[in-house]
Amino acid sequence: RFALRPTDPASWIPHRIQTVAAPASWALHFGLGPPAYDWGGIKGPPRIFNVDANLQLLAEPALLEDISFADPDLPTAGIVRTPPVTFALTSGRMRANAKTYYDHFCAKGSDEEEAAELAEAVAGSFSGLAMWPRLVLDIAEEFVVESRGSAGEPRESSWQTLLPLVTERPIPVSAGDSVEVNLAVELREEVAKAPRYVLEGGYCAAGLAPDSD
Repeated sequence: RFALRPTDPASWIPHRIQTVAAPASWALHFGLGPPAYDWGGIKGPPRIFNVDANLQLLAEPALLEDISFADPDLPTAGIVRTPPVTFALTSGRMRANAKTYYDHFCAKGSDEEEAAELAEAVAGSFSGLAMWPRLVLDIAEEFVVESRGSAGEPRESSWQTLLPLVTERPIPVSAGDSVEVNLAVELREEVAKAPRYVLEGGYCAAGLAPDSD
């Protein structure tokens, strides 16, 4: 509010903040469920360390939210919806995830046969939408801060990956399936009140109509 030229991107560092996302499988969600564990009882979506091998992406990451501080039309209050983004679940990702899960489970002491079976099952499941921040510091986008790699690969960061769960139990999925999502963001009149984010969208098995939620 005190910038001399608030609509000049050069006035802001960072000048854009973004949310990158991708559908993900999560071994912990796959392994724990009712009645032993109630995911609906946790406060807020799970936050997962970026280097945790229990979380793997099912599709190529995409930009879900993009905010430019220099935008003169930034909304001040009300509900804002981002454009829908469609993620295609790929066989390459799922095969690589199964290998990662297998190695991880074996390293934790699982029997090889048991680890292989479990790895395939977890790799073919959809737990939620993994989301992480991206800061664009300059107009030319030469200086960008990302908590994960450009392809969503794990890297050390103090910013964790957020994983809103789509259902109480993971959804079995296959390559060729798709997930379409958008954000509904409620901006409050009071500056001190944080925005409220709601995920909208649905899952679609290959060749079928979308199942919205």
